[in-house]
Amino acid sequence: MSLIHRLTVGHIDEGAARRCQLVVIRPLSRDELTGHVDEETISKCLDPRGVLVLPWLSLRERNHGSEELALLLQRELGCVMADVRNGAVISEAELRARERDD
Repeated sequence: MSLIHRLTVGHIDEGAARRCQLVVIRPLSRDELTGHVDEETISKCLDPRGVLVLPWLSLRERNHGSEELALLLQRELGCVMADVRNGAVISEAELRARERDD
């Protein structure tokens, strides 16, 4: 079992994500991401199903860059943020609360 939580970002079904399932409503395209995400991140993190899967939490730290990118894509493209493996849809308020707890 991996101790790294991954933040899945895209046009996904929130109910399915809460059931630990990834259902893509509309895939993100490279063209849609260009201008918001650098090419290296797209190449490393764009899942073939059309979502970005970003490294997020580990035992020692949070990946603030992943959080900021996810928030940007939520604002600009209407993406959903989820920890699908753990059945959690993540809101901006939850991310901001984590910042205060650090």
